[in-house]
Amino acid sequence: MEETLLLPKENKRVSSNSKSSSSGSGFVQEFKKVSLMAAPMVVVSVSQFLLQVVSLMMAGIALATSFADVTGFNILMGMAGALETQCAQSFGTEQFHKLGNYVFCAILFLILSSAPKSILWIFMDKLLVLLGQDHAISLVAGNYCIWLIPALFGYAVLQALVRYFQTQSLIFPMLVTSVVVLVLHIPICWVLVFELGLGQNEAALSIGISYWLSVMLLIVYTLSGGRSLELLVILAGLLPNPKLETSVLSICLKICNLHYFIPYGTGAAVSSRVSNELGAGRPQAAREAVFAVIVLTFTDAIVFSSVLFCFRHVLGFAFSNEMEVVHSVAKIVPVLCLSFSVDGFLGVLCGSRLQKMGAISNLVAYYAVGIPVSLVFGFGLNFYGKGL
Repeated sequence: MEETLLLPKENKRVSSNSKSSSSGSGFVQEFKKVSLMAAPMVVVSVSQFLLQVVSLMMAGIALATSFADVTGFNILMGMAGALETQCAQSFGTEQFHKLGNYVFCAILFLILSSAPKSILWIFMDKLLVLLGQDHAISLVAGNYCIWLIPALFGYAVLQALVRYFQTQSLIFPMLVTSVVVLVLHIPICWVLVFELGLGQNEAALSIGISYWLSVMLLIVYTLSGGRSLELLVILAGLLPNPKLETSVLSICLKICNLHYFIPYGTGAAVSSRVSNELGAGRPQAAREAVFAVIVLTFTDAIVFSSVLFCFRHVLGFAFSNEMEVVHSVAKIVPVLCLSFSVDGFLGVLCGSRLQKMGAISNLVAYYAVGIPVSLVFGFGLNFYGKGL
């Protein structure tokens, strides 16, 4: 039962008709395959992340969403990434019986790992006060995270299911469900927050409703047989005018995260392609897939940075009507544009098979180097939010 419960009846192995006749033609073929798979995967990733962004825009809980990301959602997403290699290689070698086992184990592990994170969120207000945050802001953020706990467990299951579908190139059901849920999430959040006057906590509840709705839709499809960065926001709470700094930095980091899901979705697609091809004994095709995704990432960085820079003076209005916030966002956007190219390559390269090397690199870069440097620029040199 474990081997068949999550396997669609019409599941077929993705294979290429023939080997590439030349390196050039092979690259073009892989570029087309990666592009066709990456585009809908980007929509899936961005749509799921936008559930949090929409609630942030309506509720305005910057500190709480940042803390929830760094201590919960981002960790689960990284832990679920191991499935990309395991499931994709099993699918590439036609060992279909392993897919259900991997997914069941991942769901159980991610749910169990969500329990201690939930306990941390329950005492979040006390932790934020201990870290020097404003008491009133910490209390509101703590209540918001308590209401966000159901979303954490839904997100855990959803991440495992996304990897399961993705490694089999079953992108269409994820594309449809993610877009449908996003469209439904906007009125759900609006009604709970504004029409019923239930306040900010219900914005968190709406995220949980939407994540679990995504899970149920994917499970229904399957059973029917169808085919760290947010620590900077916490540091911003210690700067002069903490309400402004935390709001501006949270908005900017949400934009960064939103863009990151483009190369991340592309990287997820190429990770499946590479693992499928390696499992099928075609290393040249795997190499060409990597070259293709590098070209896509470079193009994305140029386009996204250019658009963001041109609209930097109006970008803040999407999140706030405060002119001070809008102007501050416009000042930080050029700094963000410089980071998108490197951040994009990071997203696609993290989809490789060398997870241990990637984990060590990220820990050293973000925590051993990134946090101390941000402290120097933010506090030592008094660049404040822009420095962070």
